[in-house]
Amino acid sequence: MAKVPAFLSRIKLNSSLLSVVLAVVIMLEGVVIAAMARQVDYVKNWGTGLYQSTVALIGVQLLVLGILVLLCVIVNGEFLGKMGVVSKVRSKLFRDRAWLFPVFTWAPVMIGVIVAIEGLVAAYYASPMKVSGLGDITGMWLAAFGAQLFFVGSALTAVRLFDHRLDTPTLVRTTVLLLFVSFGVLIYGLAAKASITGIGGVKEGTVELLGLQMELVALAALVMIYLDGRSFLGRKLFGWKVGTMGVIGLSIVLAFEGMIVASVAAPFSIASIGGMMERTMLLIGVGLAVLAMIVPASYYFLENKDKDVRKLAYASTLFLFFMLPFSVLM
Repeated sequence: MAKVPAFLSRIKLNSSLLSVVLAVVIMLEGVVIAAMARQVDYVKNWGTGLYQSTVALIGVQLLVLGILVLLCVIVNGEFLGKMGVVSKVRSKLFRDRAWLFPVFTWAPVMIGVIVAIEGLVAAYYASPMKVSGLGDITGMWLAAFGAQLFFVGSALTAVRLFDHRLDTPTLVRTTVLLLFVSFGVLIYGLAAKASITGIGGVKEGTVELLGLQMELVALAALVMIYLDGRSFLGRKLFGWKVGTMGVIGLSIVLAFEGMIVASVAAPFSIASIGGMMERTMLLIGVGLAVLAMIVPASYYFLENKDKDVRKLAYASTLFLFFMLPFSVLM
């Protein structure tokens, strides 16, 4: 069995630096939204509608949230902690106020949750929305914006929660699963009546369920990774930890969903975005299947402690790899 590349096992990840990068992304998105608000005439089909001032406030509050995350990471001494100014501020702030330290530690987690919820809201209302005055942006792009905003917010939360145990394998699996959750959010946001050539009509509720179940499957795998080794997840079944088997099993489910999409590839139309060519649907299905394969592959290529887990991951990855061509040819 192939050995884990030495340089991969030596990589050390800095969760504080990742938090700073994500905070900067949130700030930049806020600045862009606030700057573009002047070109927005009206956002249709969001309650009574949104005007320039409201859109600008959305951008400003994202900018403020990003700044707050950056300040929390700096004040806690996780980033630029050796600078004289930062050291002085920390000594004055935390002197006789030790209770403030956990507040600044957990604040980025809560801010990440807030940003993720805002992304969910944007994606939920995306399908009927239309932005006038900015090239008449339709629901597809608004749903995509909501999904990526959800990804950034949930990634910030995950980085803070994993913190001291964020190694390369965990980062790879978490990123892949968060992408699947975000893709589920995108599907849910675009939910509308659909039609697939050769299959027929698909109700809006069915499309919503497709997105929702993808979110739940990926979230369940993320929870198992976070609770690794705790309670019954640390128990062994057939020589493998229940938690590890669960993560690999759920990733196989996600891979099969991608293969199903690839196997039914046909001209496709959905009311919220219009038509989609057969090859586009095929590429989406193959892309999802390959993305899901990264999870079991990470146990094989990046883990060097448990040989039994590596064997299970190798068998799972190989099985999915050989199943993919059959799904494409069906």
